[in-house]
Amino acid sequence: MLARRRASFISDWRSHSRALTSREIAQVLEAAERLEVRRKGEGRVNGPITRIGLILLRALATRFLNRKSGLRYPSYTAMQEATGLCRQSVAVAIACLERAGVLTVTRRLRRQQVERVNDITGLHESYSGVVQDTSLYILSPPGAWAEHLPVPNSRRAPFPAPRQLALLRTGRLTWRVQPSLSDREKLPHRLTQPGARPLSEAIDALRASVERATRAGFQGRSGAL
Repeated sequence: MLARRRASFISDWRSHSRALTSREIAQVLEAAERLEVRRKGEGRVNGPITRIGLILLRALATRFLNRKSGLRYPSYTAMQEATGLCRQSVAVAIACLERAGVLTVTRRLRRQQVERVNDITGLHESYSGVVQDTSLYILSPPGAWAEHLPVPNSRRAPFPAPRQLALLRTGRLTWRVQPSLSDREKLPHRLTQPGARPLSEAIDALRASVERATRAGFQGRSGAL
């Protein structure tokens, strides 16, 4: 592993770690989640911290913490196994958390004794090299500047999604809550396939079924009284 910029030799890890109680950890997680929900636009997938950033934050707060010393130094491989994310996604999540002030990263260097055989001379060589060690991480509530961070310009998810629309047409999917029917003209027309039942008829049928169920519920209550 090659050494990165801003990495240095750390003689005492205590100055780069902070012990947190369970209450403090919960406050950090809640503050980060509230920031993500508050800054994330309607229909958007990610806010300033991003979805993968929250996944990594939960793993760092619950699985890689020494509660007595506050030491936290998981490797990329360990974070990948704990979150199910790829290496690039872990790097992006760390960058988003660090930018929002939720994560303080201290990148470490260490000396390593290298033993090898020279390809040219064929002689055995031994030398001391410098490589990057696992980083130290400190969790903190989001900074005040996080409210003004730019939000990733992600694509708005269509409603209903193509797969949900197919399930609605076949009757294999029902809504737990009555959807908003006032913005019917905003639904993308490209979701209606030729020869299939028009989306407007499906919405009208869904509205009628909800109204019938509502009336039946009220009649049942009045009969019981």
